[in-house]
Amino acid sequence: MEHRIDGHQLDGVPELLASGEHVIVQFAEPPATKTTLAELNRLAKKYGVALQLRFFGHYGSRFDFETLLQLPNMENLVADCLDEAVHFEALRELRSLRRVAIGVHNGTPDDLLTYPSLSGVERLVLGGGHCNTLELSPLAEYGALRSLHIAGYTKGIDQLAKLTDLHSLSLSSIGNRQNLDFVDKLSSLRSLRLTLGGREHIDEVINPAVEELAVVRVRGLSRLKPEQLTGLKKLSIDDQLQIRSLSFSNRSRALQALRIVNCKALESLEGLTHLVALERLSIFGTSIDFDALMSRGIPKRLKSFAFYSKSRRLDVAIHKRLRALGFEDTLLD
Repeated sequence: MEHRIDGHQLDGVPELLASGEHVIVQFAEPPATKTTLAELNRLAKKYGVALQLRFFGHYGSRFDFETLLQLPNMENLVADCLDEAVHFEALRELRSLRRVAIGVHNGTPDDLLTYPSLSGVERLVLGGGHCNTLELSPLAEYGALRSLHIAGYTKGIDQLAKLTDLHSLSLSSIGNRQNLDFVDKLSSLRSLRLTLGGREHIDEVINPAVEELAVVRVRGLSRLKPEQLTGLKKLSIDDQLQIRSLSFSNRSRALQALRIVNCKALESLEGLTHLVALERLSIFGTSIDFDALMSRGIPKRLKSFAFYSKSRRLDVAIHKRLRALGFEDTLLD
């Protein structure tokens, strides 16, 4: 379980950590005392990544990374939703870092990823910058990196192809001029998430290692070919307003969960019977005709089936029918 605690009130934090809980200590303004930071540093040394320190907000002031010099044991650091920050170089001294998230609108140095203290992290989140000048190519040498999220930055992104041990990749606000074919070289990649930005399709992504794909609010996306990801087990499509049809073949026989939400133009869903492993299906906010869908047949292994049309009156009858067939009708997460 995760607990969020105000950094100025640490009562109970040691007990939560001792009981095995994950604790996020948050500061929306500069820490009150050095004593507080000393206590957090002590807890970080004892509990590692179970303690996350988050700095955000700081409205009306600049966040000073030199604050972190008092936290040499910190392993799990988040500095996000910050308008401006200074003295990034202080991060060079934090040699215990394992999980880092940086989201600063102004001040992020272009060479941030050359800092040796960051090169050994296992999880990294980069976003928030107003300018696409952060050089991503140093990430090619991040041998311990397993999870990566990038929002808006593309300079040197092709070098991510060298991250052959990367397990999870999330790309947000990536423009349509950026080809995503580097994803195909990530042989250990299991989870891929694409949000915001814009492109007509992702046909160049054919990595058979990917097991989970989420496509959320990608502007202009009108075509999606799930069968190109032959190892796909979970597919989630959200807020895609230009996709009119989606079809599956027996190349998608590994798919176990399919979630389609708020794709209003989608009216054709073909080939569901090819999904021999499908156990969970959620369809919400589309133009798909329920009766037509059922008439074409549904996978035999399906256990959970949620369907919500544009009419509450129709939904009452649909849900009654699904329950009669023995289906659960809860939307997938």
